[in-house]
Amino acid sequence: MLRANWCWPLLVVLVLLSLGLHTRAEDFTPEVKQTIHDSPISWQIYFDDSSTVLIIKSKSVERSTDDGATWTKVPEMAGFEIEEMIVDPNVKERAIAFTTGATHFVTNDVGKSWSKFTVKPPKSSETWSVGNVNFHREDKNLAIIKLEVCTGGIFLWLCKPHHFYTRDGFKSDPKALVEDAEACKFAFSEKDFDSDIAKETIYCSRNTVNSFGHTTKSELLVSSDFFKTETKLENELFKSGKIINIRTVSAFILVLVQKDRFSQKSEVSILTSRDGKSFESSDFDVLMEYGAIVFLDSSPESIHLSVMQPKTFSIGESTMFSSDSHGLQFKPALEHMEPYSITKSQYVDGVWFANILGESNSMMGSPFSKEWIYYTSKISMDDGKTWDLMEVVDDEKCNVNDGCSLQIWSIADVANNDKYVTGPTANIMLAAGYAGKGRVSLPKSSTFISRDGGVTWKMAISEPVIYTFADQGNIIVAVGSKSHPYESGLTDIVYYSLDQGESFQTLKLDAPLQPQLIITTLDGSSSKAILFGNQDNGKDVSYSLNFEKAFGGAVCGEDSFEVVNARVPSGSSEPICVMGHKESFRRRKQDAKCLVKKLFEDVKVQEDPCECSAEDFECTKYFDLSEKNACVPNQQKIAEYCKTQKSKKVKLAHQQLKSGNLCAFNKKKESDFVAETEFECDNLDAPLDGSTNSSQIMSGLSEIEGSLLQYSYVETGDKNADNILVNTDKHNAYASNDGGKTFVKIPIGEKTRYFAVGTVPGTVALCSEENIYYSTDGGYFFTKYEAPGAPPQSGNAITFHPKDKMKFIYYTGEGCGSFSGSRCQLYYTTDGGNSFEELLKDTGRCAFVNETLGISSELIYCAVASGSKRKLVSSSNYFKESKVLFESIVDFALRSKFVFVASVNDDQKELIAQITSDGENFSTAFFPSDFKVEAQTGYTILESESQSIFLHVTTNKKSGQEVGTILKSNSNGTYYITALPDVNRNSQGYTDFDRVDIIEGVLLANVVLNPNQVGSKRLQTKISYNEGSEWHYLAPPAVDFEGRKYDCIGSPLSRCALHLQGFTERPDYRDTFSSTSAIGYLIGVGNVGEYLDFSNLSTFLSTDGGITWREIRKGSYMWEFGDRGTILTLVNAVDPTKEILYSTDNGDTWSTYEFTDEPVQIWDLATVPTDTARKFVIFAGEKGSLKLNTKIFYIDFTHFYSRQCQLDLDNPSEDDFEYWTPKHPESSDNCLFGRETKYLRRANGHNDCFIGASPLEEGSVVVRNCTCTRRDYECDFNFYADNDGTCKLVHGHAAEDRMQKMCLVNGTFQYFEPTGYRKIPSSTCSGGKMLDSWDPRPCPGHQQEFNEFYGKNMSWGKFLLLLVIPSAVFVFAVWFVYEKGVRRNGGFLRLGQIRLDDDDEFLPIEENSVDVVVNRIVRSGIVVVAGTIAVFKTLRKVDRKVMEEIMRVVFGRRPGRRSYVRVPEEEDELFGNFEDNYEEEIGDDADFDFDVQLDPEIFEEFTDQEPNADSQLFDIADEESRGDEEEPVK
Repeated sequence: MLRANWCWPLLVVLVLLSLGLHTRAEDFTPEVKQTIHDSPISWQIYFDDSSTVLIIKSKSVERSTDDGATWTKVPEMAGFEIEEMIVDPNVKERAIAFTTGATHFVTNDVGKSWSKFTVKPPKSSETWSVGNVNFHREDKNLAIIKLEVCTGGIFLWLCKPHHFYTRDGFKSDPKALVEDAEACKFAFSEKDFDSDIAKETIYCSRNTVNSFGHTTKSELLVSSDFFKTETKLENELFKSGKIINIRTVSAFILVLVQKDRFSQKSEVSILTSRDGKSFESSDFDVLMEYGAIVFLDSSPESIHLSVMQPKTFSIGESTMFSSDSHGLQFKPALEHMEPYSITKSQYVDGVWFANILGESNSMMGSPFSKEWIYYTSKISMDDGKTWDLMEVVDDEKCNVNDGCSLQIWSIADVANNDKYVTGPTANIMLAAGYAGKGRVSLPKSSTFISRDGGVTWKMAISEPVIYTFADQGNIIVAVGSKSHPYESGLTDIVYYSLDQGESFQTLKLDAPLQPQLIITTLDGSSSKAILFGNQDNGKDVSYSLNFEKAFGGAVCGEDSFEVVNARVPSGSSEPICVMGHKESFRRRKQDAKCLVKKLFEDVKVQEDPCECSAEDFECTKYFDLSEKNACVPNQQKIAEYCKTQKSKKVKLAHQQLKSGNLCAFNKKKESDFVAETEFECDNLDAPLDGSTNSSQIMSGLSEIEGSLLQYSYVETGDKNADNILVNTDKHNAYASNDGGKTFVKIPIGEKTRYFAVGTVPGTVALCSEENIYYSTDGGYFFTKYEAPGAPPQSGNAITFHPKDKMKFIYYTGEGCGSFSGSRCQLYYTTDGGNSFEELLKDTGRCAFVNETLGISSELIYCAVASGSKRKLVSSSNYFKESKVLFESIVDFALRSKFVFVASVNDDQKELIAQITSDGENFSTAFFPSDFKVEAQTGYTILESESQSIFLHVTTNKKSGQEVGTILKSNSNGTYYITALPDVNRNSQGYTDFDRVDIIEGVLLANVVLNPNQVGSKRLQTKISYNEGSEWHYLAPPAVDFEGRKYDCIGSPLSRCALHLQGFTERPDYRDTFSSTSAIGYLIGVGNVGEYLDFSNLSTFLSTDGGITWREIRKGSYMWEFGDRGTILTLVNAVDPTKEILYSTDNGDTWSTYEFTDEPVQIWDLATVPTDTARKFVIFAGEKGSLKLNTKIFYIDFTHFYSRQCQLDLDNPSEDDFEYWTPKHPESSDNCLFGRETKYLRRANGHNDCFIGASPLEEGSVVVRNCTCTRRDYECDFNFYADNDGTCKLVHGHAAEDRMQKMCLVNGTFQYFEPTGYRKIPSSTCSGGKMLDSWDPRPCPGHQQEFNEFYGKNMSWGKFLLLLVIPSAVFVFAVWFVYEKGVRRNGGFLRLGQIRLDDDDEFLPIEENSVDVVVNRIVRSGIVVVAGTIAVFKTLRKVDRKVMEEIMRVVFGRRPGRRSYVRVPEEEDELFGNFEDNYEEEIGDDADFDFDVQLDPEIFEEFTDQEPNADSQLFDIADEESRGDEEEPVK
């Protein structure tokens, strides 16, 4: 009893003591140790299961062994500059420290000691860039080191990787692995990978580069002996694509292949292997710029990754993809995510957090605004299948049923070096965010906490923080972070919680800091944390925070823990099964007054299997998952399997249990979920050769409100830019950034009057009545600015600067319109629309001309109203000062390197063209003397890439009879000749002509056969192959599409030729015959006959630049070129249709693809302006419907081809391309414009590949410059081409006076009198027929230079050198030969008796070698003299008249007869064509009589019709590709 009485007081004391301890714990203050660092900290790493921390300060390393309380420098690294440190994830004690030089360091004891190893850069002058290490999962002695040598600058940074390996844990220097390898990985890198291959297996990718820097071959190499031997793994994608990376992800080895090896924005495919032996192509094909794929936490059941893609009107978006357990079939798990926002729960399978982007008008503000971010945060607890809002439970105003929930900015903690995790806790999480319906305003954000794995949340701290978890989440340490992400702010407050976030206490630091990072041990088991930051004095500081004495140091017992289930939805008690199992944790109770204190012990997860269900199964790799979640056969894969099995039948299962799934078959068996089907191999529809078919074409539909009013592709600097803008008559603007696959309405909140696309790639302006929405990134993001006034009702409202995207001129005012005489109020901006300044009033239009002329000053031309006239004014300072250039003009135009001004003379009756190339000095353009241009005449400046200006002048402007003449200038735009008369135009001023893209100088035009006649125009198509110098009819095909002969075949071309609808007959002026990338391809609509018959139209194709044509379809079709001509598409232009026609073999065969179920009326067929994409868009309306909505169909051939065409410019005969040379159809050689040029095209028969971004232009070569022929010349100013092709002077007019023009050029001493010909400016021929320079004359004051050049000025020195000395030598030689060879052998008498036959016995004296030479000279002389005498005797027999004729032919025209200029083409015309035995034919007494033709023969090869003798035939003009062809002016 006494003993018991004594125990009771002791027990009371212990209880009171315990209560006292718990009370004092609430007032607990952690132990704090501060360290001021003398230099900035750039790197921090914690060793796993250790209290050791390493940091890099100013490229030196310091170490702490007590969780940051104290720091010491690592002595072994003194004198070395450390750039980076890497911790071995498999060997916890190991870390590598890299320098930029040859010496690096390794530790195997958490930094206690360090040893050196050497990896030298390839050259002594080079240094290493940042490297990384691939550690072997099982053998700690194996590692692959990748170091890079990088060169270049900010905008062009090129890195070449080098790989090394160690087999002894860095005890010896690593050795080189594979030369030129791009990536190398151990097969056994990840813990989940399982295979029976050798443990040392390594995969490396290697790309072979040719001399042009192009990848010509990509190889995947495998070796198990560190590449003493190697094996190449074969795959079709490796042959045609480019391997860009090798990844090991969970149980998978992945190879990423860029399908277009010449474009970083091409489609990327993934090849997958689970056994390391074979790689199979997955269905993951995403068009993207490489670098935007982010691999997420994955498992053996599924690969998870996100793909970042730009999104219209926002900062971008990502899509999460998840695969099956084979890694072969991917499907989107979540779309429209905020980039990099997705996070997986660290310890719980299948739980994901993500922010989903929404649409808001607030996005039209600046991206630096604090109010601009708009998204909705969601959680998935079934591995991405479903997503739910996150409920806020402590805010009565935020009801999840009303759409209010937690919107988070960040839910991730930072582990080692920017590795973000949710925290090593049992369902405890922290997140910075805001309770609301979607908009996050960062300054108002707070910090919320969840204890059920993110399902429900409540407020924890009233500001956003950075944080870390300690003691398995029982200790939370946080610091306010107002700088996350926009505002800077210092703080001296540290928050901490000891009850899992239920309450927080504060700790005040000695001095405020800008927090940078707060960390603890990787497993979160420590009771300590380290805070890094910057003080306002610029010093870096670290704090060691020690919580070990919390609760008096009490350690939790068994009764302090509870079991917590993971993945329990709100309002439910049952956890969700994922991967066939449930998960639970053993966690300290929230109100327990103790710490776990199990240092370096991870949170343990208990997995319990669930009953198997259909969710645990997936399709086998021979079946695809349909939209209805059914497994449907993939016949191509089954056909391939049949080939490997060599069997007539195969039996395959539809489903299989997912790899890594833990479900249990308690109530059901596996066969309850798996179906099987037996396939007859011979009956499979899929081609066994891997060829493609229409099933590979993808299509889709978008419908927008209103009828199509305007659309345009927007270039963003990429040739395959996929951005499209559309405006409808409802004044709603829509945008697509995926090539037309999807369209979204641009949310500006007001009607769009129209949009304008700038000349600088990416610039777009949407104009409403009051505002301008301006984009410089191709329409991804618009910024709203107030406009200085309403835009004009018609015409353009903006003139863009050609180079500076921030500058443009804005038009407004009541009298402002599209016509040239309108009176507009003009404003300008230099900051992209943020502010405007007044420019001019009463102005028709203005233009920036400095870029056109190539001058530095900011020169602007404007046409300003002046009474009833318009004057041209200029300014280089936005009209603060200005200069009147012309008092009266019609208009002006910018073309090539000139500005063309149509001025009017003083009496306002005649148009005078003025040209400037410097913006200040103008030259008068001289039209043909007999060609007068009235002031009110309509004219059009035709765009041309040649060195000439083409001008169409209207000669008849009566309605329905519009026609005109094309004039062509010389190279400086001053002298014009008639190129082609009677060229068709319409009432808007547009002209029927086209330039064939790429092939310089090939032109097409439609002329009016019946000009000035009432009634329908009869149009004929003409083509020129030398920039308009000659014109020809288009040769018709022999038979039509159905193989029938045309009725007119056999008639002259003037009555039976191919005639095509020209520029004015097309529904869209941007649709040209040719393509800027499909070299030599032309498509047009027309007919074969005497003239164009609009009632009998067919569609025709040429693949040789217009020389030959074939009919490819009856009827009128719209057309587009894709992938540089490898895809040709047609769609009916007249009748409603539901199909598109396509050809992938140069038009030889055509297939159909139905893009819709019901026929629609086609409005237009479009693709990117460069014709390089494999995507097309069809704009259409419903057949016979009054509903005026626009249907936009998307047709995608991206997957049609299985491979890219191989291009190897070093070995062009061994790839998929061939050279094609344009030529003149009547030429025997391949010369065009004085040169032979070869272009690369896909070779005939290689129809199974796409071209993509292959740099074909680098393979185009000028083989040679040709000698000049007649085709390199055109008639000169005031000359015209006569019927025979010769150039004759216009009657009553004089030729151009060239003396003044040519002699004004510095260094010129001569000029040439006009010959009637001038060289075509684009021709590069040399030598041959110099038709423009027959008659040289000396420039005034340069007679002596002229004489010296032509040898007419003979000095005594020259006379002595050229005449006296050679004469003396000749006399001496003759005397010597006479003495030695003639006189001593009997003299001339003896020589005269010599017979020139074998019987002659003449034996001259030969005593030495000199005698031999002399006697041979004598013999030769005898032969020459005898031959001369014989010829002379023969010629005497020839009639004198014959001799006169021969002399006339040889030495030119008769005196006084020169009324024309003629150049014979062949030598036979010059010298006759006598037979060798002419003497026998003529005979001694023959009366040989020639019929002398006094007039020259006609040049029949240069004419194909009987032109009017008074006609002035000449060149045609060019146009800018795709619609910017001309500027009509009246």
